[in-house]
Amino acid sequence: MKNKRLYFIFWITCFVQTVMYAQNKEISKTTEALSEIDSLKIVLKNAKHDTTRCNILSAMVEAESDVKVWSVYNEQLKTIAEKALLLQSGNELNNKYLKYLSSALNNTGYMYDVKANIPKALEYYGKSLKIQKQINDKTGIATSLNNIGMVYDHQGEVAKALEYYNKSLIMYKETRNRQGVAISSGNIALIYMKQGDIPNALQTYHQSLKVFEQINNTFGIATCFNNIANIYHNQKDFDNALQYYNKSLNICEKTNDKNGIARAINSMGGIYHLRNNIPMAMEYYQKSLKIQEEIKNKRGIANSFNNLGSLYRTLAEQAIKEKRPAVVPDSLFNKAFKYFTESLKIKKEINDKPGITYSYNSISSILFEQGKTEQALPYSLQSLSLAGELGFPENIKNASELLFRIYKKQNKPAEALRMHELYIQMRDSISNAETRKAITKQQFKYEYEKKELVLKTEQEKKDIIHAD
Repeated sequence: MKNKRLYFIFWITCFVQTVMYAQNKEISKTTEALSEIDSLKIVLKNAKHDTTRCNILSAMVEAESDVKVWSVYNEQLKTIAEKALLLQSGNELNNKYLKYLSSALNNTGYMYDVKANIPKALEYYGKSLKIQKQINDKTGIATSLNNIGMVYDHQGEVAKALEYYNKSLIMYKETRNRQGVAISSGNIALIYMKQGDIPNALQTYHQSLKVFEQINNTFGIATCFNNIANIYHNQKDFDNALQYYNKSLNICEKTNDKNGIARAINSMGGIYHLRNNIPMAMEYYQKSLKIQEEIKNKRGIANSFNNLGSLYRTLAEQAIKEKRPAVVPDSLFNKAFKYFTESLKIKKEINDKPGITYSYNSISSILFEQGKTEQALPYSLQSLSLAGELGFPENIKNASELLFRIYKKQNKPAEALRMHELYIQMRDSISNAETRKAITKQQFKYEYEKKELVLKTEQEKKDIIHAD
């Protein structure tokens, strides 16, 4: 039972962007005294023109965090824009309604992406992009390019994802859209992380975080905190990882971002798992699963199933170590196998290739522990093959380590040695002294620049007071 690995999943998050527009002066005045959504509903009820209705509905989509609620507003926005376009053919209002329609289509694409309906997500993002190009809406174009990149990212098609993210970044820079630059940069950092380029990933995340903090974008800040935590998590710096997960969780709770809450507590459960605090890990995994089931996030449900399977495998291994009756570990292994199988089923359904590699390897590990070595082998080989196709060092490392153990048990020294060498190569490429040094340096740079900014702001305030 020595040198065992825990194959659990924590979430690295892409920045998806909805295309929404600011409220007009009439709306702003009304919202000063009332809560934003309630005031917008009142204004919408009294609105007499379609342009005003579209403007209000766009603001309502932006203000509402519950996808079930804002999707209703979004459908109303889409319907009004489509009807208005039929009546306004050739009218100067055409471009305005086309912009509203492209916004609604983009948001529909996002909803399909959340539900892991990839063909529909790409279809609606594509429709939105076509309209944005037609009316030369550069911000909208950049948004759609980013979101299409995100879809490919989820599918493990890194080259395509990076292509779209970079196109989006260029467009955002052209329009001097700081939020867009931060979003695209954050997604590019995510690619660096998946490819095992940790120093560049952390540096780019901090660049993204800095901009989000400057513009006070809480969702962006929370997402950056989560992804920076994941880097520390991978490097086994659990104290820093927990610190950043908690920062992300606090923001998500304040903004009622349920997906963000589930993401953070799932990852924190992973740390408790690695620290062998099984009750806390179980509590966090179950909480995360419950939220993901409530919001019907298939990718999140699959990840939670995987992590629960990993937890039951740990319990089975502990039962063996403590020499409890054979029926106890067998029962626990069976529970783990069930969770891993359910996770794989969903991941195949949503074509989550990186997740599929984890599930294959997890299933293989259970079969191996139960002495079913011949059955375990093809699952590990499929995991390694797909991980190699994706080019993700972490996934390759996990698969090659298990294959080393399988081949060793089968008395195949040449194959075992080859897998062991591959494992060492991948392990060292992800976590080594140079990488850890670069991470520490980048974190220090971020903290130093943040303190310098605070001191500079305080000094400017003093200068203004003295000038008066």
